[in-house]
Parts: sequence; structure tokens; C-alpha cells
Amino acid sequence: MENLVDEPQSGQWRQKFISIAEEIRRSQGVPAETIVDSPEDPLSIEWEIDDIAFDVTHYPGDDESGILLQCRIGHVPQTEAANIFRQTLKANQLLARTYAGMFAVDSETNQLIYSTMDSLERITNEDLLNAAEAMAQIAKQFQQAHLAHA
Repeated sequence: MENLVDEPQSGQWRQKFISIAEEIRRSQGVPAETIVDSPEDPLSIEWEIDDIAFDVTHYPGDDESGILLQCRIGHVPQTEAANIFRQTLKANQLLARTYAGMFAVDSETNQLIYSTMDSLERITNEDLLNAAEAMAQIAKQFQQAHLAHA
């Protein structure tokens, strides 16, 4: 039997991502600008909530409805690195079991990052902003507890 549900085509997922990106920019008071898109390349937008940096990226490829949301928690001080990495690796074990995302370190900037995947099939710009606001609160708490000593 044929699938009668129309799945969005690759370009439609990209267009939905661009629409969400434009709405996020507007909600953050960032002037509208033309988003230059090259469909073969990843497309990202960046914004901040309470001095916490976020980016969301749409990657072309196998799962065109997928997006990656990243919260840049802060720079890991060398004096606290072993403790912070131990705690985040322990957290990654639980996060992996619940498909809730993961911690990583940006090797170029030495920033601790929390990353999570979502789907354009079910997310709106409000959902994305609400998730980012919740992450920002947790990131602030983590900064105060673990990164403020640097």
C-alpha cells in the first residue's frame, strides 16, 4: 500500500528552518536580513539569552528534517577541567540512555557545549526559544557552580 502522507521535500525542510531562524531573529530584536542559503552546506543561526550563546544548525543529508541546537555554556578553566569533564561524562551516560543530548567541548575555543537534536517535523520557533531559555537557566547555574572559579 502506498504512503498517502506527503513528506516535505528537502527544500521544504530547509525553508521551514529558514522561517524558524527568521522568527528567532525577530524575537531577539535582530534586524531582518537575507539569509544566503547554499542547500549543499550546513546553515546556522546564532543568538544569545542572558549572555549564553546558542546556535541552531540545519545539515543537508540523510535526515533533512533534523536540526542541532547547541548551548555554549562557557570556557573550561584548566584548573577545573578534570572535574568538569568527569561530571559531564557521567551526565552523558544518563543523557544517552534518555536520548536527551550530550555535553562536548569545542576543541578550538575550549568551550563546554550542550548539544541536542530535534526535528523540524514537530518544532516551532516558540518551542526552540523555550528550550533555549530553559538551557540558559541551567547553563547559568552550571557557570556559577563550576566556571566562576576561573
